[in-house]
Amino acid sequence: MMERTTKFRGRCINDKVVSLNEGDWIYGYLHRKDSRYHDIGYGIQSYLWSISIEVDPKTIGEYIGIKDHTGTDIYEGDIIRTYDEYDTVIIYQYHQVVWGGDQYPAFHLEPGFQDTMNDFSYLVCASEAPRLEVAGNVFENKDLIE
Repeated sequence: MMERTTKFRGRCINDKVVSLNEGDWIYGYLHRKDSRYHDIGYGIQSYLWSISIEVDPKTIGEYIGIKDHTGTDIYEGDIIRTYDEYDTVIIYQYHQVVWGGDQYPAFHLEPGFQDTMNDFSYLVCASEAPRLEVAGNVFENKDLIE
């Protein structure tokens, strides 16, 4: 049986406990933080510390269960660079990793490039598929997809 790894990342809002800077990426388990009287936001239980660190909810991304060709984990919100080599010409394209929502409950790429099947299914399974690598993310490298 194949085990699915569930993990998230988010950018630290403000942490006084473990000396993190605002904007540092935190990787771990996602949970909702609340107090007795109101919702505080989201936290990530880091793999490194036994405490939860508050993160900006707009930056939360789930690991999609796939690594790029260099072994880097791919997260929702990443910008993926795909490329094909044709003789001596290399063609690069940039795509954002997004969750399809209720109508299409799977991770896919925008803009997509494969109409007959899910983009990730194509990239992982097809022998003639372009290579993919994480080039950045929409929070720090938005210019790559604009």
